[in-house]
Amino acid sequence: TPTTLVGGGEATAVAGHPADSVNWALDGGVEAKPNLVVSGINKGQNIGTFVALSGTVGAARAGAARGIPALAVSSGLAPAPDYATAAKLAVKWIEEHRSEILDGSMAKTPAAVANLNVPTCSAGTIRGVLDVTVASAGPTDMDPTDCAAPAPSPEPTEDVAAFSAGWATLTPDVGVPAS
Repeated sequence: TPTTLVGGGEATAVAGHPADSVNWALDGGVEAKPNLVVSGINKGQNIGTFVALSGTVGAARAGAARGIPALAVSSGLAPAPDYATAAKLAVKWIEEHRSEILDGSMAKTPAAVANLNVPTCSAGTIRGVLDVTVASAGPTDMDPTDCAAPAPSPEPTEDVAAFSAGWATLTPDVGVPAS
């Protein structure tokens, strides 16, 4: 249905799951085929086993299943999630991949889905971005991250540990699951 955004811009609201919005757009809701699907910024981290359940990642996968590269972006749970930092890091990722997005070299079927998760820090600031793999377990603590706590050594290689230690995590390809 037609709607107006808080900032005054006109938009279309889609009743359903996040992937329904992407499918609506790709099934004729928008005129041109996009070069990139960006899903989010979602409130709540999509790391570890949560990746499989994530509507944000699911929306990105809906685009990837049709050959459009995608970025899923989430911010850590908190009363006031750090959307500004998540947006800044999402834009940085897009800028870093701009030429591959525009020249079509990232477009394949299925295309890659990058999953970016940015902690909301209760103290300190995020340590940076780590490229990691998806952990086989989910997070045990959903509280805001203490980014001022001592950093573990060596740096974590899985998303749950890295996120919990104050890094924004980038999982380069959470892809479309085989059916």
